[in-house]
Amino acid sequence: MAKLAVIAGQWRAGKEAEEEGERTAAELRKRAGTRRAVGQREAAEERRNAKLAYSRALSVAAASGAGVSDPTVVKLFADLQAEGDYRVLSRLFVAEDEAQGIEYRSEVALREGKARKRAARLTALSTATSFAETYG
Repeated sequence: MAKLAVIAGQWRAGKEAEEEGERTAAELRKRAGTRRAVGQREAAEERRNAKLAYSRALSVAAASGAGVSDPTVVKLFADLQAEGDYRVLSRLFVAEDEAQGIEYRSEVALREGKARKRAARLTALSTATSFAETYG
């Protein structure tokens, strides 16, 4: 009877390994979604900062007496817009890249759990075969 308990334990351990992999994968997928959300918030903050910089530059240009069509002012505004866009897209890219890395780890956790389950079941079957050969 002790052999049957060992076989059942090995079988159960495989199922638990698979479930652990599924729990880990679910947690990692959740973390990836959170990272994307944080990236969206960071990008929104960068947009806000870009608008503030543009507004400040416009105020300074107006206070200096330069018109908004002055070539230097136009170039400054274009540079500010480009820098703001770059910062927004950089935040989004970093967040998406990190989220994809986390999702990859999620897939690895799922596959690892399934592999551990198969290994445990093969061990259980091997034990059962050994038991059958010994006592069969």
